[in-house]
Formats: sequence, structure tokens, C-alpha cells
Amino acid sequence: MDKATILIPDISGFTEFLSQTEIEHSTHIINELLEIIIAENKLDFFLSEIEGDAVLFYRKGEAPTRESLIEQCLLMFRAFHHQLKIIARDTVCQCGACQMTHNLNLKFIVHAGELFEYKINRFVKASGIDMIIAHRLLKNQVPGDEYILISDKLGGPAGHEVGDTSLSWHKAEDRYDSIGAVPYHYTTLQAIREAIPPPPHRDNPALEQISPDDRTLSIKVMAPMKHVYQTLVNVEKRVLWVNGMKKVDWQPSTERLGTKHVCFTNGLRLEHTIIKTEFEASEIRYYEKVRFLELLTEVMNLYQVKKLTEEESEIALTIKMQRSYLIPRFIFNTMVKGIKNDLENLKTLCENELQQETSLSAVK
Repeated sequence: MDKATILIPDISGFTEFLSQTEIEHSTHIINELLEIIIAENKLDFFLSEIEGDAVLFYRKGEAPTRESLIEQCLLMFRAFHHQLKIIARDTVCQCGACQMTHNLNLKFIVHAGELFEYKINRFVKASGIDMIIAHRLLKNQVPGDEYILISDKLGGPAGHEVGDTSLSWHKAEDRYDSIGAVPYHYTTLQAIREAIPPPPHRDNPALEQISPDDRTLSIKVMAPMKHVYQTLVNVEKRVLWVNGMKKVDWQPSTERLGTKHVCFTNGLRLEHTIIKTEFEASEIRYYEKVRFLELLTEVMNLYQVKKLTEEESEIALTIKMQRSYLIPRFIFNTMVKGIKNDLENLKTLCENELQQETSLSAVK
């Protein structure tokens, strides 16, 4: 048996978040937040495993000071909420997962005791009564969803100043079957969260003004405005409606301002960058910059998704050349006309998806 300190950062509301929102984007977001937490491990805790909504850390040997453990938790907490603010600032996705990240919270369980390690193939696992206690402490009587809970195995509470904020510690205990009473102290983190500043404002790159003109392409779609928009911005679905596209290279994540993806189309690489979005009750405008990497050409795309009725929308696309060294203007105009087929494909995809969703709902 080895002496060890156990640290479990746990994302509160994870199960509800997954069950009530789009599973794919919620998974991307949770994975991103878990990576942020892991990156802030400054006390050299061993990463034992990811337990769905939580990270299990432990560190063998003498326990770090109580103050350093608190600082470690606060470092992870601030990084977690800073990233949530960045997601809220930059998201262009209107799905439930991307719009509900503000409901996610983070709590910490810190416990000390003994454990033993064993190997399963290449993996090192830790076990023992204190590992069980640490996990049982995730179910407790602490009010709220954001706090640091430190078991009395690590000593009693000590005053801890965080800038102008003093952490107020409270004593409590919970009883667990086959274990008995486990005393601990806890402090809530609401004041710390409120003191986290917003991320700096994101400036859009300097681009020529683009607005609809007589070269704008448009098509009506028998699908709600939000459904059409969500299909449009979904990077993985580009191969389903863009003619000649073979694949898309991108870093799996939710769609956000500044993110890039490269489409391989008709022997060319097209680098798309999300520039900005504008949301109104009856219209959504989506701007992206597209670089034709082989042709040293940049264009600006403006997609306008307009609500005609609750069940019908119109999607319009305006393309404006920003700069070009290899494409004469008349060839560019021909390319724009050819994109009409892409809009037809997008229309078909949206309508088919909606029909499938309606059929599934009817079966349920």
C-alpha cells in the first residue's frame, strides 16, 4: 500500500447535458473541457483515468500542502470557466449543446489515504478503501454544484485568500454504507466564478464589404430556418452537398468563429474560415472566407438563411472575390454560376433530413 492524495474534478450536470442536447456536440465540448482540466495539472498528479464526466488523479507520497491543493483546484476552475466563456463568445452553432454550456459546473473532491496499484495489460489502476471513499464523496450534502470538498484526512480548514475573495469553509460529514462517517470541510466557488473576467473581444479580419447583389444565388427549402442553418454550418456534412468534394480535414470540435477546415474539391484544396454570424428572428447571416490554396485566390461567402414560414426557408449565397492572382474575372463568374448545383444539393439534404426526423418521431 502507498500513501496517496486523490483529486477528482467533476463536471456537474454532465448527464443532464448529454441527455437533453445533441450528443455529438456535447461530447466534443465535454472532451475539450476535460483536456483543459488535465492541462492545468501543476502538482504532477498521475492521471489515472477519465470517468465520463470526471478526471481521476492521484499522487503517491506525502500529501501536498492544503494551500497548494486549493490553488490547484482554483487553477483548474478558472481555466474551465474561461474556456466556457470562449465557447459562448465564439460559437456559431445554435444546437442545444452549444447554447447550454453556461449550465455546466465544476466541483472538486480531495482525499488522502492509502491505495495499491495493479496493471491490466498496459494500464495502471489504483484501488483501496480510500479510493472508494473519494468516489463516495461525490455524493454529499454540500449545497450547490461548484465547490472544493477536502476530507479531514488532509487537516482542518485554514483561511485562504484569493485576491479580494476569502474562501469561507464549512464543516460537514456524510455517512456511507460499509464505511461510516466521513468528515470533511467545503467551500463554495460562486464568488470565484463571478470574478473570472470575460475573454477579450474577437476582432474580425479586415475584409472587403460584402452584401447581396444581382449575382446572388438563392433557393427555397421546405425546412425551418434553424434546421437549414445547422445543416449549412455542419462541417462534416459538407461532403454531402458540395459537388466534387472528396473529404474534409478539420479538428473535430463545435463550429466557432475563427475555426478552419480544408475541403478537397475537384483536385483543389479550399481552406474555409468562419468569420462571423448575425442572428435575427427571421434571418441568419453566415460569413466565411475561402482560400483556394493552389490558385492564390480568396473569396468571401455570405450565406443568408431567411424564414419564409415556420416550415419554409430561403437560402441565398453571395460570393465576392477578395483577391486573385490566377483566376480571371470571367472564369470566377462561371464558377459562381456552377455553385447553384450545390445549393440544390443542400436543399435536398435538408428536406430529406427533416423527413427522416419526422418519420422517426412518428414511430416513437
